[in-house]
Amino acid sequence: MFDKADIAAGEDLIRFKSELTVPENRLLGQQYRNMTPHGDRRGNTFLVDGDDGKKYIYKPESRDSTYSFKGFPSDPRSRTSRDIGTYRADRLFEFGRIPPTGRISGPLGPGSGQEFVPGLSPPQPLERYHPEQREQMAVLDYTVGAVDRDVNHGATPAGDLTGYDNRMTFPRPVKGLQLVSPFVKEFQYQPLSENTMRAVEQATPQRLAAVVGDLHGIRGAEIAAAQARLEEMRTRGMITGEMWPGEIYA
Repeated sequence: MFDKADIAAGEDLIRFKSELTVPENRLLGQQYRNMTPHGDRRGNTFLVDGDDGKKYIYKPESRDSTYSFKGFPSDPRSRTSRDIGTYRADRLFEFGRIPPTGRISGPLGPGSGQEFVPGLSPPQPLERYHPEQREQMAVLDYTVGAVDRDVNHGATPAGDLTGYDNRMTFPRPVKGLQLVSPFVKEFQYQPLSENTMRAVEQATPQRLAAVVGDLHGIRGAEIAAAQARLEEMRTRGMITGEMWPGEIYA
């Protein structure tokens, strides 16, 4: 039997997740058209127009490969989930480092859709990003276990740090797995600032599980590992790396 406190806590988590996922639900309810190739040469990334007048980066699962990478499942739908899960984690922290991302039904079927950022720069040297935003990205990357953030970042025309292509996140805790993020490497062993620590403290492990637990292919062990990394920062006040199963690289 659950007592009233347990029931109330569960209801709070449901309500919290419902509010957090409002932007991606808006993406799901739109129609997308005017598809053009974007970004790479493999033919699996496109730019599409949404009903809201915005452009979106569209990665249809039908064009994705079933490649295998250490620590990750091979099905394309699970990579869509990881794109979305990283956005949800960013929303959980209230950082605003990841553009709105959701599962959409585009011209080539279901896939991930991420709001296009006009004028986004190529990856910049760290010193060109605001220190607090770098710290935020470090916390996000460590929580979700980003293994390829070395290239997937840029600056908006206003100078804001933005992360994209977040499909290689939420890995299984496989021994020897490398985390690759210049932001995590920069802030490892550095006490988190007051503002960032406040965001870490309010983003509880229970809330993290609530916001990603329904996503296909992000399984219990992967969620538990992300929770452990979040709890490490909450208790240590910094990223130590002790809850990551391998090396951390820039």
